[in-house]
Amino acid sequence: MRYVKLSEEEVLGIGKTYESILSTAAYGLLSKKGETIGKIIAESLKSDDYFDEAAEEIKNRGWVEDIEIDDNTIRVKGSIEANNENSEPSCHILKGILKNIYSQKYHFVKIDEVECVSEGKEMCVFKVTR
Repeated sequence: MRYVKLSEEEVLGIGKTYESILSTAAYGLLSKKGETIGKIIAESLKSDDYFDEAAEEIKNRGWVEDIEIDDNTIRVKGSIEANNENSEPSCHILKGILKNIYSQKYHFVKIDEVECVSEGKEMCVFKVTR
């Protein structure tokens, strides 16, 4: 499989472009993009340590600097999507990635970003509802 590298500036710029055209509807589009990535990651996971392997893959692909995943909560440091220019959660692609990683394991889940560095928080926190 080939990979394309994008800088943080490029990822944020793409998000801003989508938002300038689609307003808040861009968030759903970005999340759907993440769901596609998450599905591919989930299908590649082979070990019994599913969430540990998923966390490593998300880090290795550069979406986060560090991530802790458990059944109901995800804590993220260094999300490439988080920036100080927003006053609301901004990790839409990451949310989609996480949704499909969890959905592969639990079939249907809802993921909500309840804290974000973009809001001035220490880290991004996602809650999982099954």
